[in-house]
Amino acid sequence: MAGEIIRPTQPSIVLRAPGAGDVALPGAVVALKADLTAPPGGALDGGCAWSVTVLDGLMSRLIEPTSSGDGASFVMPVDLGPGARVEAACYAKAASGATAVARATVRRPDEDGYIRNWLLSRSFQGKTLNDNVWPGGEAAFGPKPGDPALWRITSPTRYVALDQTLSPGENAVAYAFVWVDSPEDRGGLLGMLSDDGIAAWLNGKEIWRNKVSRAVPADGPEALRDLDLPKIELKKGLNGLLLKVDQTRGEWRFKARILNPDGSIMRDVGLTTGMP
Repeated sequence: MAGEIIRPTQPSIVLRAPGAGDVALPGAVVALKADLTAPPGGALDGGCAWSVTVLDGLMSRLIEPTSSGDGASFVMPVDLGPGARVEAACYAKAASGATAVARATVRRPDEDGYIRNWLLSRSFQGKTLNDNVWPGGEAAFGPKPGDPALWRITSPTRYVALDQTLSPGENAVAYAFVWVDSPEDRGGLLGMLSDDGIAAWLNGKEIWRNKVSRAVPADGPEALRDLDLPKIELKKGLNGLLLKVDQTRGEWRFKARILNPDGSIMRDVGLTTGMP
């Protein structure tokens, strides 16, 4: 999440927060860290001035963050309504008086558990599910801060519709990545569905590869089904989940969520497209 830089004389800000732009569980502590850079030939006038605002329907209220210079934290409210979010902002000022601001948005997990925020690659045209087209290899995949090959997307529905973001083709693949933050080592299931081919890697290990051709149901009650349920092993902390989605013909859509071994939603994991 980059600061909004209007003129070169302003300071620049990169605001980092586990869960920022993604989800945090009610009652969880969300840590914020701002990397500040003074403008060329200038200096900063102090560190961050922090502001945290709850935006819930037509209502808004401030949360008092615990802050110390370039770092801060806040507790995710437990009383958020559907669609509510928390916006954190860092305001920085240069000695010249020029200012800049960077913002991060945090939401509570959706009740259906589907992952709606991903880091997405470009489309690789003329390739299929079995073509390893990611530079450096799929097993070694890992996002890097500022990587221009990936950008963050948000899906308003359970499905990520790739053809609304990428250029579809007769044969094309794309990669989607997210960090899964688990409080402990445990087993579970990866609930998935796509209308064509999908492959998955967890922490660099391939756990699923299936070339299918099936209709994707509309985004209603029927769409809650997870047809692909490979077993997964999460380690304590951040787990890198990489999906590769294939299109031959069709809508080029996919969805995924993390489940307990019995198929219930694993609600105490965090999901983030931020960088560790």
